[in-house]
Amino acid sequence: MLRRRPARSARPLFAYADSTGRSLRKLAPLAAAAAFAAGSFAADAASAQGQRRPQRQPARVSQAPAPAQGGARIDQQSVEAVARAEQKYRAGDFDGVVQEADAALRLNDQTHQAYYFRGSAKVELGLKRGDTEMIRAGIADAREAISLGGRTNSKYYLPYLYGMTNLGMIESREEHAQVAVQTADTVLQRENLDADTKGNLLYQRALAKRYQKDTDGAVADFTAALEVLPNHLASASERANTLQADGTPEQAREAFDQMVAAFPENPLVYNNRGMFLLNQGDADAASADFTRALEQNPNYFYALTNRGKTALDRGDVTAAIADFDASLKANPGQPGVYGFRGNAKLFAGDLAGAVADQQMAVKESPTNPIAHSDLGFVLFFAGQYDQALAQFDAALRLAPGFRHLHPWRLEALTTLGRNASEDPGVTLALDNGGNGVDWVVRLLQFQLGRLTGEELLSKISDTDPKAAAAQTCEANYFIGRARQRAGDAAGAAEAYRVSLESDQKQLSAYRGAKIALGE
Repeated sequence: MLRRRPARSARPLFAYADSTGRSLRKLAPLAAAAAFAAGSFAADAASAQGQRRPQRQPARVSQAPAPAQGGARIDQQSVEAVARAEQKYRAGDFDGVVQEADAALRLNDQTHQAYYFRGSAKVELGLKRGDTEMIRAGIADAREAISLGGRTNSKYYLPYLYGMTNLGMIESREEHAQVAVQTADTVLQRENLDADTKGNLLYQRALAKRYQKDTDGAVADFTAALEVLPNHLASASERANTLQADGTPEQAREAFDQMVAAFPENPLVYNNRGMFLLNQGDADAASADFTRALEQNPNYFYALTNRGKTALDRGDVTAAIADFDASLKANPGQPGVYGFRGNAKLFAGDLAGAVADQQMAVKESPTNPIAHSDLGFVLFFAGQYDQALAQFDAALRLAPGFRHLHPWRLEALTTLGRNASEDPGVTLALDNGGNGVDWVVRLLQFQLGRLTGEELLSKISDTDPKAAAAQTCEANYFIGRARQRAGDAAGAAEAYRVSLESDQKQLSAYRGAKIALGE
């Protein structure tokens, strides 16, 4: 049995092989800048439904006897359309798959292979676009494929299982995953399963079990899938990710090492192990793995981004910017990397470059509140307080829970000479929804003159060392700003130095203190 640990995020720092999204690293409720992404990226280990794309299989459709030459010609056209759909599926062109499958079904509405490919593509598209109706349509197509040809084509169950599990996650309905597990149980009892189908069915059942928090069952199924298909990268990757989330560090490390040993020429395995090592606090080993990934593929932008983020966290902004430059050259469509590079340029003292990069991040991801808040911070440090306010307000409209922005809004208003005591945003933040006084409220109280600097410092946590370090950084930064406005340059510099001594590099207050001291 796996030793269970307290529940926590499956991806506490970086995203792993089944996701290119980013997660926010959650600290204490501080008035900190949330980085555009606390973690970095990785590529899909395989197609999301676990199929091994390099292994091509000829399209097979049932062809009814044609009473006349014209009918036969229509069936042949349907076969050709399905073949094109399969090619486009393997290439990841899911819209093209739908178009070709539609064409095949217009010619022969009993073409179960077309339903299979169209269902697979619609599930993928629905997940990509966050469209639950598209996922449901994919599940419906998979059911139709199963109804028409599922007795002899057990692979038709794959998009159905994948769609049901993900629909359950999206709708928080565990019963969908339970249906997936029960269905997979039944199909796996068939005696005529080929290795490819059996391995992928085990993989899908593992995903459903993991959603049900059956970690032992999920790991067992990923392992069984690898016994059937030793080259099933998705199972190797997800087994390691599952153990990283819910096993012990030793179990996870063993799984990542096994994945690297099994796929030594694949850059993804080094990249993902590097992310695990970084999460374990071994930045040197992580950076070495990212470099190994790049030895396999110099343009593997995920590893470039991750190595750059590691360098940035260690204070090597020159190396960080170089890696971010290379990552964006390899793939310009990465708004998060513009955000990372903007933060690196901010540390390097290139305020204009930082602003330009954060503006590009907002342009590429206009509904992302973190992009707006990060742009607000660099505009603030560049002295463009009106524009900074606009970005903070945009972030708050998109994410009202970003209370950490309110002290920065108030500081911008005060610096502009505006009376902020009746500002709706400040009033709302002080009220805290009736939840009492937290650190954000303490900062606002100090900024409004309701607490002295000494009183603010006395409110720093004495029970949580991590929170205390972050609060020390922020308190002294805002104390420094107040002293600077009052003409006490020496006192301001002293406060800024104390802020930097906290070593809280992830906080905007730390960055602001460095800029204020000309560092």
